[in-house]
Amino acid sequence: MQATSITSNPLDHSSHYEITFGDNYLKVVANAQSHPLAMQAVQTIKAELGERYRLHGKQEANAEHTVQGGEPPQSSSSEPTSPTEPESPSPSPPLREKLRFYADAHIRNMETGKVVRTSLTEARWTLGVFEDLIGNKPLDCITYDDVVKFQNAIKEWPANIQNRKDFKKLRPREVIKEGRLQGLPPITRETQGNHVRALCTFFNWCVETKHLKESPACLVDWTRYSDPIKPTKEVIEKHDLCSLFEPACTGTITDPRFFWAMCISYKSSMRVREIAQLRVEDIKYATGCDELGNPIDTYYFDISKHGKGKSVKSNWSTRQVPIHSEIITLGFLQYVDDVKKAGFSELFPRIEKKGKDPGHPITIWFAKYKKARGITSRRKTLHCFRHTFTTLAKYSQVPTSVIDAINGHAPEHNVREKYYAKRPNVLACKKYMEKIVFPVVPMQPYVSGQFDAYLKEVQKDREHQVAHELSLERREKERVKKVKATGVSGQPTATTMAAMKKAGRSPKHIPAPSVIHHEPASPFDDD
Repeated sequence: MQATSITSNPLDHSSHYEITFGDNYLKVVANAQSHPLAMQAVQTIKAELGERYRLHGKQEANAEHTVQGGEPPQSSSSEPTSPTEPESPSPSPPLREKLRFYADAHIRNMETGKVVRTSLTEARWTLGVFEDLIGNKPLDCITYDDVVKFQNAIKEWPANIQNRKDFKKLRPREVIKEGRLQGLPPITRETQGNHVRALCTFFNWCVETKHLKESPACLVDWTRYSDPIKPTKEVIEKHDLCSLFEPACTGTITDPRFFWAMCISYKSSMRVREIAQLRVEDIKYATGCDELGNPIDTYYFDISKHGKGKSVKSNWSTRQVPIHSEIITLGFLQYVDDVKKAGFSELFPRIEKKGKDPGHPITIWFAKYKKARGITSRRKTLHCFRHTFTTLAKYSQVPTSVIDAINGHAPEHNVREKYYAKRPNVLACKKYMEKIVFPVVPMQPYVSGQFDAYLKEVQKDREHQVAHELSLERREKERVKKVKATGVSGQPTATTMAAMKKAGRSPKHIPAPSVIHHEPASPFDDD
């Protein structure tokens, strides 16, 4: 043990001694009789906490001051310590940061990356409950047992208690205990898995940023949170495909969004929102050579978030998706030319509705259409075409990296795919896409002018809407002009303001109302 100088307080006449342990935080106060026991306690604490603290002496405030009886303080070393040359404390190692420090850093990193609000809220809640259960430990002291403790707690967490006042001020252990007493059902396994996944994401971030060598959650058994018997989505089989694409039915569809959405989603594996927000300029052409030098070309969908009203699910969703040859055979390029001639910039024109998901009407239509075709399973939706495409691609021996590139998914979580392998380009994806074996399903080809009636109706509705907005704006200008002429204050009505806001026109030219505030008369004012 390092030599230690023990000092007494010159203002304290009861002969108490101070032993400082580490740079700060811990101070042992003992008298002459209990000094050996105090030193033994310090050694025990040091052994428990490892190298985080280091025992060192405290410089004497007064070199001439001695302890009771005139004897100098005893040193634990065999060599006596000179009272005139006190030993300087050795430098302590830097303190390790704890769980809360890294949890806050992780949340700030998520906020910087513009993560979805629900994911951010889930991460905050998960890390807060985890800290409350295991304590604010140093990060490298967290073990798999702590993760298991969190899993067991989440397994008993009562469902639907967000708005209950009797649970708001309870700590996690108390919440679980109260839920058990009241017999409340726990949250679903899927929700449990979401919280455990948020915790694993935090530890993976700590590993990637070199704060941890290995994630303590790397041994989590994910089969506890999955149900292989009843998946949320199903693959659309051949007999269902024949019913959906029956020419006698698809030939009666009057909205081009509904006609092409099934084809594009089935053959190119695009999300319904990505299809609905396509613009004419997003249909592009690429040419080049494959890895063997053979010439290859393709038309493709350029999916990005740049443009009015466009968005993508994630950064990986920004991609170039080849247009399958069968979609071109159905007359898709002819449809693109017809939309251009009609003067639209959107590939699938529609009546603009502020704040609405452009893919929502297609999803609602497909739910009714599939029922009419005899498909009643709730697990067969329009999104299931992506599941069908991915399954067929896997059976056709298409590389996983190509499937991920077409679907807009992140690559596999390994060093090779993440840092070394180049993401397949649109020409490589085209080459493998054409190798996928699709079931033979008869499809109704597009006939030029098939949707002219719909396009004219949309154009007419838009012209009517623009005329209505201009009329409102003209009436508002006349009202303002009248106010200025008569000197009577006024403001636009709520209906007019709502219409102008919907049209994207802000009435900045309208003067603010001139309101005269009359102060109430005071009883102490003179008449």
